[in-house]
Amino acid sequence: KKHTDSPLDMVALHLKIVGGDHLDSEELVRDTLKSGDECYLMDSSAPQPPKRVATGSLAAASGGGYASSSPAPPAPAAAKPSKPAKEADGRPRCKRFGCNRYYDEGTEQQCQFHKSPPIFHETAKWWSCCPDKKAYDWEEFIRIPGCQTGICSATPE
Repeated sequence: KKHTDSPLDMVALHLKIVGGDHLDSEELVRDTLKSGDECYLMDSSAPQPPKRVATGSLAAASGGGYASSSPAPPAPAAAKPSKPAKEADGRPRCKRFGCNRYYDEGTEQQCQFHKSPPIFHETAKWWSCCPDKKAYDWEEFIRIPGCQTGICSATPE
């Protein structure tokens, strides 16, 4: 009732599933959308990626599941394992929760750490493995001793 002078042009609009594909006017919403899916009503002038027709092994066998005649997009490059962060003098930093000390590579240095990540809620800070030891100041939080002992490691948990 608000905009009777400018009605929507159904031919110029389409749906796009959030985190998914664009729907053509030929597709049925009930066949494509699942319960709880969110979608946008978009103008046809918005750029659309190539249409996906299938997923799984059939899609891989037919060239990646794209309906266009162009070749499938290149596969993303494999993520290279990152090297441990090192200090200026070349020593790696321990990645265990709450340790963060630099240690000499090749030697086993004892560290005291937390087995679970920190929680920051409003002004309170605590380690999820030690819920009874809360701090309200950063310096106080950093001083909470670890609940586990082990050897420093450059591999993140």
